[in-house]
Amino acid sequence: MTTNVGQAVGTIILMTAISSISAQPRPPVRLPGNFSDLLNSRELAFIELVKNSTYFDLGKVNSKVDSLRILNRVAPLAQRTIGILLNLTEQIGDLTPQDLHAIPVDLFRILSNSAVNFLANNLTTAQKNALCQQVAGGKANPEGLRVVQRVAGACRDALLTGGGRPQRGEARGTLLGLIDQPNWGANPDNLLIALTVAPGGLTRDDIRNINASVLADLIRQGNLSAVNLPNPSLGRALQEKLLSGFGPPNTWDSNTLQLLAPMLHLFDVGQLGTINATWAGAARSYIQQQLPNVQDPARKAALRRLLLRSLPGNNASAWTPNEVKSLVGPLRNAPKVIRQLDDATLQDPQVVDEIGRGSYSRGQAGNWMKRLLRIPNSNFSSPENYSSDTLRTLKNAIPGLGRRNIRVLPASAVQGAWDSINTVAFGNPEESRDIYKKGGFGNPSSFNGSTLERLGSFVVALRAKELNDIPHTAITGKLFKNVKLNRAQGKTVIKKILANNNGNLGPEIRDLGVQIQFVSLRQIKNISIQDLGLDNETITLVIVPSRPQAMAIIEIFLLHFGDPSSTNTNYTSSLITSLGTTAALGFTEGIISALSTDSSLTTILAALAEYEHTMTLGQTKSIVAKLKEKFNFTDSSSASTFSITDALNVGKFLKHLSDAELLNINETVRLIVIQQIGNSSMVSRKQSEIRRLFLFALRHVDINGTVTDRRNAISISSNDLLAVGNLLEGISKEEIGRLASDALQDFGDVLAKLPLEPVRHKEFLYRAYHHFTDLFSNSERLTTVGCALQWLNSTDLQSINADTIATVCPDIIDSCVEKDKNLRKRDKNGLSYAVTLSERYQERTARDKLYQKCGDAISVSSAKRRKRAAAASLTCDQIKSLGDGATGLTTTTLDGMVEVEFEDCLGTIGGLAWNSSQLSTLANKAKTHIGAVNTWNESVLLQIGSVVGGLTTSEIGQLNITSNDIMANLGGHKVFSTSQLTAIFSQWLSTTKGGSIGSVTSSDLVSLGEIGCGMTSGQIASLPADSYGGAVTDIGSLTTCESVQLQAFAEKAKGVYGSDVTTWSLSTIPAVGNMIGGLPKSDLAKLSSSQIAVISPSSVEQIPPMSFAGFTSSQISYFNENQANAVTSQQQTSLGTDQLNNLLGAGATNKVISDTTPPGGSGSAQMKLSFSLLCIVVVSSILVKST
Repeated sequence: MTTNVGQAVGTIILMTAISSISAQPRPPVRLPGNFSDLLNSRELAFIELVKNSTYFDLGKVNSKVDSLRILNRVAPLAQRTIGILLNLTEQIGDLTPQDLHAIPVDLFRILSNSAVNFLANNLTTAQKNALCQQVAGGKANPEGLRVVQRVAGACRDALLTGGGRPQRGEARGTLLGLIDQPNWGANPDNLLIALTVAPGGLTRDDIRNINASVLADLIRQGNLSAVNLPNPSLGRALQEKLLSGFGPPNTWDSNTLQLLAPMLHLFDVGQLGTINATWAGAARSYIQQQLPNVQDPARKAALRRLLLRSLPGNNASAWTPNEVKSLVGPLRNAPKVIRQLDDATLQDPQVVDEIGRGSYSRGQAGNWMKRLLRIPNSNFSSPENYSSDTLRTLKNAIPGLGRRNIRVLPASAVQGAWDSINTVAFGNPEESRDIYKKGGFGNPSSFNGSTLERLGSFVVALRAKELNDIPHTAITGKLFKNVKLNRAQGKTVIKKILANNNGNLGPEIRDLGVQIQFVSLRQIKNISIQDLGLDNETITLVIVPSRPQAMAIIEIFLLHFGDPSSTNTNYTSSLITSLGTTAALGFTEGIISALSTDSSLTTILAALAEYEHTMTLGQTKSIVAKLKEKFNFTDSSSASTFSITDALNVGKFLKHLSDAELLNINETVRLIVIQQIGNSSMVSRKQSEIRRLFLFALRHVDINGTVTDRRNAISISSNDLLAVGNLLEGISKEEIGRLASDALQDFGDVLAKLPLEPVRHKEFLYRAYHHFTDLFSNSERLTTVGCALQWLNSTDLQSINADTIATVCPDIIDSCVEKDKNLRKRDKNGLSYAVTLSERYQERTARDKLYQKCGDAISVSSAKRRKRAAAASLTCDQIKSLGDGATGLTTTTLDGMVEVEFEDCLGTIGGLAWNSSQLSTLANKAKTHIGAVNTWNESVLLQIGSVVGGLTTSEIGQLNITSNDIMANLGGHKVFSTSQLTAIFSQWLSTTKGGSIGSVTSSDLVSLGEIGCGMTSGQIASLPADSYGGAVTDIGSLTTCESVQLQAFAEKAKGVYGSDVTTWSLSTIPAVGNMIGGLPKSDLAKLSSSQIAVISPSSVEQIPPMSFAGFTSSQISYFNENQANAVTSQQQTSLGTDQLNNLLGAGATNKVISDTTPPGGSGSAQMKLSFSLLCIVVVSSILVKST
């Protein structure tokens, strides 16, 4: 844009005049009526400036009311902000997101066309997102929205995520002015704004009102590309419009595919499968570009399959560089195909560049790098000769070199490429350290902030003692905000930040991100509301505190803003939003219950809904109780006032309503509520409740605008499941048997990962086997079925071609890992009884069989590559590819690793949870290949991790445990016996503290992790109170301590927080955590209902049975459903009749006398022992791998 320098200078002069306006009175500007009487001199000067500036079009200000609204919002702005905005050509880059947040959208609305174009071309993405967020909540009329759309383009990221926070209710408010207009979907301007500025505010009915021809024209004209919608139901509705506008996929040519590539994720798997492979080849690069943005695994798999189908023939050696470049992502798990690629093609600059930009996990980068290393006399065959240009090109693939190759990289090459490779993430911190040591950074004592900034992701390579040597003035929270540090590193960083701020965190707390969890509760309680920035609602806390920390912050918040009530106007949606996840974690049931039920309630609760998955059952039930106060869902007339915007704001919480209450909500709104419930977390809900809600969703299936009951449908289709989301866990065995092929294609990957008991998981496999006749020969089908493959019989499992399954084994293992994570989440919420111990044992047996198949398949595939026999020894690449699946390997296979492969893979091996037999084998290999245990140095101990569990206590006593870094590594594993924990702690105490327990600091205690359970009760009693107080939250999270240790830690807590437990604050209770179980019966009997409410289900389970009997009948009646179900059979046995009756009344299952039958499955007798105790027995004894 051409700059008018004279005008810019004039603007600066005018702004200077404004700054001194109070000292130089001037005639008032003539405005209609008494309007000018309402304005002060600065505002009048601003009006004059606007009238004289070509940057603004005053003709767009339609009324004096409009003008006053603009001016009233402009008046509080800093002069600098207005000056920068007017002086566009000189200082546009200085506008911060905070500046843009403060500028009203209406001010942008009166910009001239030339100014709008200039902003569109010069604002950064962050600035545009800040502007986008200003349209939320209906803050701009349609004309204002159009200007924002022109300036900022697609605002979906800012509005749907809002920096990671879905704001669908606000997006709805933004769109109301548009979608309320007649035939809004036929107006291209309105349609463009709705689908780009705030698509999260649309409903399925809104999308049905879109004119398909107008939509198609917008896409063909290049005005509309990607559209991200918040749930599958909306995606299906838009897919119908796209099919109407462009025809079925089998008729699309390459031009159509190029246009629709950014929207292919909206189409069903079946539709994607009909796309012509030839035309897909012509649009391959467009499809490849969009693949990383596709979140749904089934659709991502279908698009990968489409890309592979689009290649000319099956001969990979004939593929061109351009073809290979478009397949770098899909091929990363296909070593067989990579091996076939032509050498010249593989080292083509555009191919290698794409490999370097790839995104990898585990051994995926290794599949590419090992192939590049085998190209004779190439730039990649000899790592010791790599140049800095080579490293810049390889970038994200560098971890695939393996440690032995990383160690020989020239230091000069690393230093020359540093600013290009300093964002590369390594799975093994010691590999990261190998690179760091070649970076030439010198002694940490000379580091400054710029040095740390240049280190980038490699700050994790610094030992805690090196971090301690860095001048505290160099360390800030921002530098470590998003870095994964171990406990020792994290505590050292916090210590430095405290030293930098005279012992307080100060405003630095805002920049700590995940590192705030290394801040002690005591330090949290010393911060101020100003430190947090909560006195300024334009700031949003982006920290990730623990629940006790969040509760402590909220206690500070309440001191400043007061308790919520109908007369306290401080509680606004923007204030709660500014708290971020802290509000969801820290608001107690009492705080929620005190919120006002005025018109702002649902918008306030919308700020909590974003983090609903982090909230406890008690919190979400309190929210529903509050909503019932306002809407009285038992009355259809009152419930009918619950609007679409309300549903988008707080629909997730309505999972606690009964069917009758849900039916009282208007049908159109009810459909949105069902979608929102499906998007809510189910980890704290009983299976019977999930089942009820699943059936309610099937009762309300939207078929072409008609609500249809599909509960008894002969076949359950993909469309039937669009709105169920997380409720899919409630599906029965019989219903799985009725799933149609399209439902299996679209939702199979999800079913494979659900924490289902064996009978339903097996039924899913049988149904997939029935529908997918090519299951055993199609790698994508295997990925869809995922972890359910574990239920195949040995004959069928072995019949799967090794090359076929080897390609997708990492995805299958990921499916199993995700299934286990989902089960553990339910276990932590007191729901472990839903899958019995015998069923878990059955699954572990089946799982090892599947993992062994993957191990054999990858070994065979690798042997072919090396042109050796299939019995080749296990390699590090294979273990990395298997990940957690490596724990299914036999001891013979593990013992067959050669020395160089074992040493190269030590960090990966030490990070896995092996069984006792495997640990013994691996420990013996370590002693053979590395040397006697007393020769293991810090680097070895930082990698070997869990393998220490294979040593005897005598051998542990010889380890050189010389740093907290080592303890932080060992303390992250739960494979050690009680005697091993004691031996490790004793060796550390002797080596680093001279045996003096009194010299143990809070940083030491945090670094110990589970090794803290290796202290004797006498040692715990001798800990300095100050040290315990600085580590209370970390100690409270320990899970392997015995009852005598719980008692010693609980006594320590009483010494710090007071002997009278009734005086303990609500943030103290969850901080003490599992050590609550060490309180004597007399103390437990004193806890109030509000104190009991914040005890986690996992802490309830840790209370010794005899102590648990100390809870009175009245106290037990305060338990919520999850707490009640967490009570073990041994704890139940310790209760009297009244206590047990109240426990059952709180929602517990009787684990002493009854069977447990999971919904949809067959039950088996509940074993009459503590679940935690039996888990230890089973895990330590099952499946000693045969040789």
